[in-house]
Amino acid sequence: MNEADKKERLERLAKLQVEAKEKEGVLFVMYGALLAFSSTALLALTTVPSRGFLTTVACCSLTAACISFGTVVIGKIHVLHKAEGLHIGHIIVAENFSSLAHVLGLVFLTIGIATLVWHISWFCALFFIVCIGFAFHQHARFRKALDVMPDARHALDVVENRQSTVGQGNPI
Repeated sequence: MNEADKKERLERLAKLQVEAKEKEGVLFVMYGALLAFSSTALLALTTVPSRGFLTTVACCSLTAACISFGTVVIGKIHVLHKAEGLHIGHIIVAENFSSLAHVLGLVFLTIGIATLVWHISWFCALFFIVCIGFAFHQHARFRKALDVMPDARHALDVVENRQSTVGQGNPI
């Protein structure tokens, strides 16, 4: 491996490093927004007249959602704090820790908002549940389409193999 190859790999690594920082920043903003929405809904719950069980369920669910999204946000802050020395291992560890908190946060947020909407009326709660069903259906279709696409590592390997064959004078 000559100096030009090393320099090219270092440039590619630096570009991937910048992309990783940007991705973590976007995820930080997204989870921060979910945390803010959960806390705002919890604050809005204080203005709702108490109806006993519904208020308790909504309060507990929204509190759990705030805690879940808060742990994810704190994890993202730690990853972004290490941005100068950030590498793919930091991101993988942060994703492993945040996956359960993400799922729990979304479940508790959905339950909390559903019970909060139930305070308005039963028909609003039914409409909310139908909308959540459609959202999960569309998300499943999106995930299925996304899973068909090859991952970025495979695409980089294909591009690298094509460049190496072109450099040797072989036709593509």
